[in-house]
Amino acid sequence: MINGVYHRTIKAIVDEIHKYKPDWTITKDFLPDNRPKLPYFYYELPIDYERLTFNDVENEPFALHLQITAVAEDNLDAHELSHDMRMLLRSLGLLADLRGQGISIVTVDSMAETPNNFGVAVETEAKLELVVVANDNYDDTTQEGYIKGADFSTEINSKEI
Repeated sequence: MINGVYHRTIKAIVDEIHKYKPDWTITKDFLPDNRPKLPYFYYELPIDYERLTFNDVENEPFALHLQITAVAEDNLDAHELSHDMRMLLRSLGLLADLRGQGISIVTVDSMAETPNNFGVAVETEAKLELVVVANDNYDDTTQEGYIKGADFSTEINSKEI
């Protein structure tokens, strides 16, 4: 597994959620044959990069869209879980802890529910979309050297130019 900005950001968010709700199951795996017992949450990354500043290379913050989906047998249970997750993701303690790690949750919005009929069972998915600002730690190694400082006290003689 690559230990990149996406893994670190999502892990930090999931770890913060578990700090307040340790009994919630949150997974990135959503395969019909290998999934947790209901109810649970899963996440996915539908939009991985939105540029926020003029320079999109060296250590620039950027926005990503993270979807967190509550899955339950009952329609209202899915919405209750989604509501509880939304309120937790807007809580000051969680937001302050994430800001200390360079992560900000800008918005948490509800999306349309998705009922799933598997023939033997019906499940409802209640989705949230988060816009998260993360700070990238990418080092641009395509350019040699770095500007270490500037001496603004130097005077230029126009006759020498």
